[in-house]
Amino acid sequence: MKKISIILAIALLAPIAIVKAETTEGATVTGAVQKPLIMRAEDRVNKVEERVEQRKENIDAKVKKIEEKTEAKKAKIDERASSTKERIENKAEKIEKKIEVRKEANKVKALELAKRAERKITAAIGRIEILANRVTERLNILAGKGVVKAETKTQVELKLAEAINFLTEAKTFAVRITEEANSSIASSTPKEAFKSTKEVAKEAENRIKEAHAKVVEAVAMIKASAEEKTKSATTTP
Repeated sequence: MKKISIILAIALLAPIAIVKAETTEGATVTGAVQKPLIMRAEDRVNKVEERVEQRKENIDAKVKKIEEKTEAKKAKIDERASSTKERIENKAEKIEKKIEVRKEANKVKALELAKRAERKITAAIGRIEILANRVTERLNILAGKGVVKAETKTQVELKLAEAINFLTEAKTFAVRITEEANSSIASSTPKEAFKSTKEVAKEAENRIKEAHAKVVEAVAMIKASAEEKTKSATTTP
């Protein structure tokens, strides 16, 4: 811009200087001499303006190119970010589905274990009931033959009655095992809730052990009474 201003100044002052210039004879320079100088000055100004305009266009083109590259990079970054986000969301969704499937599998497994425990306990109750009934039948036979005393028979019957009571309680707990398991599965904290299922199963097992112990005591009493009767019979003259 400084060069343009200088050139314009020269172009404007040149005609004045030329007009005032005098020849050696004192005559002024004619208009024919002034005109080429003005044209050359204007030509220089035009060329300078063209170069400035060209430079401006080049700068604008470079700026535009940089902007286009920047936009392209931004678009790629956005695309990558979107793709990464989508992959993360898909992965999270798959993990969540796996967790849900595993939870359902654990629920099914827990319920199956509860049912198996109930069947096992119920079978144990049945076996002890059969044993108690056989002991009762044997007691009645031996008492009828006089092998077991009436007093002993009464004591044995009390033991067997206690055994039956324990078995009745065990049945109640056995039925609750599956019920507790179903409640635990529906709970928001199934792991904690399953503790009650285990506790119920444990109570049933304890009652079965108590019932079995009473039957064993009854059998021991019958055996002791029979042995005492036999010993008494062999020692009697």
